Amino acid sequence: MADYFTIFTIGLLSSFGHCLGMCGGFVMAYSMQLKRGGTLVSPHV
Repeated sequence: MADYFTIFTIGLLSSFGHCLGMCGGFVMAYSMQLKRGGTLVSPHV
């Protein structure tokens, strides 16, 4: 049973690192655009 808990915990912790690494740049770019008073539509045009 401890093996399943360990596997689950490692998977959960590594998924956060994956999420930040893959999508963190997009979130930061959109946040900086909003902070300057821009809209979210202009980067897509």
